[in-house]
Amino acid sequence: MRAIGWPGVAAVALAVLGVVFHFREMVPLRERLAQVRHEANDLRAKVAVRRTVSTAADPAGRLAEFYEFFPDGNAMADTIDSLHAAAAQENLVLEQGEYRLAPESVGRLMRYDIVLPVKGPYPRLRRFIARALRENPSLALEGVSFNRQAAMAIGVDAQVRMTLYFMGAQ
Repeated sequence: MRAIGWPGVAAVALAVLGVVFHFREMVPLRERLAQVRHEANDLRAKVAVRRTVSTAADPAGRLAEFYEFFPDGNAMADTIDSLHAAAAQENLVLEQGEYRLAPESVGRLMRYDIVLPVKGPYPRLRRFIARALRENPSLALEGVSFNRQAAMAIGVDAQVRMTLYFMGAQ
């Protein structure tokens, strides 16, 4: 210790800590990085195969695959029920909404236009919309308009416009 002094002892201690840190932290991180790279390569290969299969299919098959995404008209009531359940879970007040059935001009899809007047706090309204869209993939958010009666009011009055797409008669 007299030969190298306190600075030398500190340098040796830092070198030992560096070696310990390397083997304790860096080696597992490198192994995890290698694992993630391997997973990413596997996913790239799967995507490439999927693209090849998808582009090789005939157009009629691709169109049929597209239409399989959408629920049939019987699921419309379930979707409306899930909208009301999502609003109830967020303690939002759904006033009488407007519902209008409209066929698309091209194709076999039907659209169900939904306008829901909603009252409640803004964060709950956002969670309601997010949940409704997450639970119903064929539901599209057309727009939201907000109105607040007073600057100090806790809740907002909103009008949520959504469209549900589903399979019509074939």
